[in-house]
Amino acid sequence: MSNDALLSNIKVIDREAKKEYGWPRMQKELILRGIRAGKERVRKLMQQHGIRARHKRKWVATTASKHALLIAPNLLQLDFSPSKPNQVWTTDITYIHTKGGWPNNAHLQFLPLEIPWVDKPMP
Repeated sequence: MSNDALLSNIKVIDREAKKEYGWPRMQKELILRGIRAGKERVRKLMQQHGIRARHKRKWVATTASKHALLIAPNLLQLDFSPSKPNQVWTTDITYIHTKGGWPNNAHLQFLPLEIPWVDKPMP
């Protein structure tokens, strides 16, 4: 098979696969369709003609900031030094990668760092 004929088959598969196939999957797809072509030949033809797999985004922002919902007012105004305990609370969610996935770790902090139930005797 000539390079032009092989290239036209590669372009058809590329269009059908929505540009998701790199040269390894492209070569396997050609074989499944009964077209014998070596992996180096497929790789070089794709490279010469700028046919590449489209990279998928690994992370997508999930914050929808353009909405008509009410937004809570910023009462703290970056004043992190309250005059007495238990006036200001803050939270944080930390994602920690583990073998089991991405569990989250919620953290609650009191400013200043005085936790009200620590001073009380345990029952």
